[in-house]
Parts: sequence; C-alpha cells; structure tokens
Amino acid sequence: MHPWRVSFGLTCMLSALGVLFGFERLVYLRPYASLIWEQYAGLILAHLVVLVLSVAAGIHYLARLVGLGDAGRKVEQVELAVRRGEGDRELAAALQRDSEGRWE
Repeated sequence: MHPWRVSFGLTCMLSALGVLFGFERLVYLRPYASLIWEQYAGLILAHLVVLVLSVAAGIHYLARLVGLGDAGRKVEQVELAVRRGEGDRELAAALQRDSEGRWE
C-alpha cells in the first residue's frame, strides 16, 4: 500500500464528512446561496483546493512517518517473489489458480 493511496482515500472520506456535516450547519445561508456563489465562487473554490491539498499532504506525511511506504514496497517485493515461484510454493500455486480463474 502506498502512502498516496491512503492519503487520497482518507482525504476523500474527510471531505465527504465535511460536506455532510458542514452544510447542515450552514442551512441558514440557503436563501443567499446564489448571491454568495456569484460573488465569492472563486475564493471559495481556491480555499477548498488549498484545504484538500493540505489535508492530503498532512496524511501523506504521517503515512511516510510511520513507514507505510516502506511496508507497501516490501509487500510488493514479497508478492513478486512468490509469483516468480520463489518462497512459499502453496501460495504461488494458489495465486496461479486465482489468476487463471480456477477457484476451488
């Protein structure tokens, strides 16, 4: 697992939660939504982009800090070795059956 994948997934989840709970608290602005959007659309979008990028960068930094990137690389190396037939023979055979679509 790569840190950017974790970062992307968590950023999407946090953004969805922010929208879900944020709009609920701003319901009193609904009558003025078109006026606010006309005057401040550019600023709102710019701030949202900066917020999403900052959250993604922070999560990516934390994932790298705890070694998630190294763990992902190690798992990939082990998987490639097993697929080449090195290491666990039973696991290599199971992966071969899985790639052929033979599920037993």
